[in-house]
Amino acid sequence: MPHHIGYQLDSRSTFTRSLRAAFTLTEMLIAIAVLLVVILATSSIFSTAQKVSSLGEANSDILQQANAIERVIRNDFQRITRDGFFAVQCVGVPNSINLAETGRLLDASRPADAEIRSDQLFFFTEGLAASTRALDTYANASSDQVGLDKPAPAQSYFSSVFYSPGVQVKIQPYQDDPTGGDILDIDRERLENTQNEGLYPWSYLPAGQLPFQRWPSAATASSNVPLLPESTENWILCRQSTLLGDDDGSRGTGGSDVGNTGEYYMSGDNAGDPNSAPSVFYNAPDGLRFQPSLINSRVDIAATERDTLRQEVCYFWNDDSDWGFNGSNQGGDDDFFASPTDLVKTNQVLDAMYYGYPRGELRAPSMQRIDTMLTNAVLGPNVSDFRVEWTWGDGVGRDKDVSFNDSGQKLLGGLPGVVLEGTVLVNGGSTPWFGLSDEAIGSAPANAFMSGSNAPENAGGCSGWSHIGDPGRRATSGGGAGGDAVRIGPPVGTELGSGTYFIDDPFGLQTNETLAHIEYGDGAGCDPGQNIRRYGAVFGFNGENAILRAPTGEPYVFDGGEPGLGSRIVGSGNNGRGVSTYTPWPTAVRISFRLHDSEARLEGGRAFEFIIPLPRADS
Repeated sequence: MPHHIGYQLDSRSTFTRSLRAAFTLTEMLIAIAVLLVVILATSSIFSTAQKVSSLGEANSDILQQANAIERVIRNDFQRITRDGFFAVQCVGVPNSINLAETGRLLDASRPADAEIRSDQLFFFTEGLAASTRALDTYANASSDQVGLDKPAPAQSYFSSVFYSPGVQVKIQPYQDDPTGGDILDIDRERLENTQNEGLYPWSYLPAGQLPFQRWPSAATASSNVPLLPESTENWILCRQSTLLGDDDGSRGTGGSDVGNTGEYYMSGDNAGDPNSAPSVFYNAPDGLRFQPSLINSRVDIAATERDTLRQEVCYFWNDDSDWGFNGSNQGGDDDFFASPTDLVKTNQVLDAMYYGYPRGELRAPSMQRIDTMLTNAVLGPNVSDFRVEWTWGDGVGRDKDVSFNDSGQKLLGGLPGVVLEGTVLVNGGSTPWFGLSDEAIGSAPANAFMSGSNAPENAGGCSGWSHIGDPGRRATSGGGAGGDAVRIGPPVGTELGSGTYFIDDPFGLQTNETLAHIEYGDGAGCDPGQNIRRYGAVFGFNGENAILRAPTGEPYVFDGGEPGLGSRIVGSGNNGRGVSTYTPWPTAVRISFRLHDSEARLEGGRAFEFIIPLPRADS
C-alpha cells in the first residue's frame, strides 16, 4: 500500500511539471507580436537600404548621362569655326500652356505658373565628320562630277550643329510597307501655312490636325492621329549635326526639298531616296526656315558650302528692303553691291530655329534606314529645362588705337567696349549673364545693362529688368548694391563712363546698331510663366572689325580728323554712310538642364550646370 501511494504522488508531480513546460496563450501572443515587430523593423531596414541603393543607382546613371552630354557639347565647342555664325535662343514656356485643352501641366511636380525652358544653340564646326545616312553610296568619276568610282562614305570638314529640345511623335500613323518606301513624314510647311503653327516639344494637336506627307515624294498623306506632348521628365535633348558640302549634282527646286535622284554621293540613289537637302535654309513666305528634311531628321547632309552660307542668311548690300538704300545712295551702281554682307538676318534665323525644333525618337517607327535616322538625333533622353545664357568678358570691343571728339566729349583713350569694373553685381556674382529676364538666376538681355535701355523690346506693362539694379548708377566702391558694374560702351553699345549718348561719324552711323543687330526679344522682359517668352542673340561673320581702317591698317580718318565707326562705307559723297556689321562673339556660354531617371526614382530630377568659354578668334 505505501508503494501504491508513492506511485500516485509521483504521477501527479510529473503531470504538474508537464503543464508548467508549455506557453500560455498570452505568452504566445506576446511572442508573435515581438516577432512581428522584429520582422517589420528588419523589413523597414531592408526597404530603406533598397531605396538608398536605388537612389544611388539613379544618381550614378544620371551623373554618367550628364557627363556624356557635357563632353559632347564641349567637344563641339572646341571645333567651333567663325566661318559661320553663332546663335542663342532662349524660350520660356508656361507650365500650364496645355492645361485648358488636356487638363495636364507640362511638369506635374512644379506650380502651374512655373516656366519651362526650351532653349536652343546653333553654330558651325570644322573637322572631319561622316554621315550616318549616306554610309555606302557612290560617286561617279566617269562623269563630269568629281568623285570616286567605288563606294565611299559621305564626309565633310564643315558642319552645322543644332542643340535643342526635340519633338516626339509617339502615336505614329500606320505605314503600309515602310521597307518598300512607304514612309510618312511630318508636313511642317503645311502645318505652318494652314494653321500658323510650328512644331514644339510642348505642342498639343487634336486628332486630324497633325499633317503628314509621304517620303520622299512629298505627296499628302491622310492621317487621324493626335500629337500629345510628353511630360517634361520624358523630353529629349537633340543634337543635329549636318554635313555641309556640294558635289555639284543637280537638285530639285521649288516646294520640294528632297534633293535629286542622281547617282552622286550626296544626291541620293537611283530609287529616288535622297541623301541630302538642297540647302540648310530656304526662303519661306514668312522668312528663313530650315529645310524640313533636316529638322525632321531624315537626312544629315545639306548642299551648302562656306561661300554659299552667307547668301542664305546674310543681308545683301544692294537689297533695298534690308538697308533702305536706293540707287543714288549706292553711287548709282546697283550691281556693285550685289554681294552678301557679314551681317546675319537675326530675326529670321531665330524664327527658323523657333519653328524648327528638331524631331527625334527614342524608338524608330520602323526598321527602314530612313526611320532609324530619327533616333540618331537624340543626344539624351529624360532631359528638361535646357537653358543657355551668354556673356562678354571685360575688354570685348576695346580699341586703344583710335580717339574721338564728339560733342565736346573727348575719347582720347580709345573705345572702351565692354567694361566690367570688378565689383559685385546687384544680383550677386561678378559675371553678367545675358538671356531672358529672370530674377531667380540674375539674367537679362545685354541691352538691359545699359542706362535708359528697354531694348531689345519695350517692356511695356512687364516688370522688365529691375532686378539687375539701375545701370545708370555705378556700384559702390565697396561692392555694395549701388547699381550695376557692367558698362557696354562703343563700339559695342552706347554707354560711356557714367553717361549715355551716341557717337555719330560723318556718315551718320550710331553705335547702338551693334546691339540692335545682335539681339531680338518677344516678351523677354515680362514675368515668367504667363506667356511664351523669347529672347535671341545672333553673332555674324564680323566679330573683330568695328573700325573703318585703311589698307595699311591705320584707322580711316574723315574730314575733321575723326575715325569712322563701321565696317564699310556704302555710297559716296553726301549720300555715303558708314554701315556697321560688327557683332562681337560671346566670351562664354552657360548651359544648364535637368535630368530625370527613366524609373522616376528621383522626384523632380536633378539640375546640372556648366560654363564653356568660346575659342578666341586667333586660336
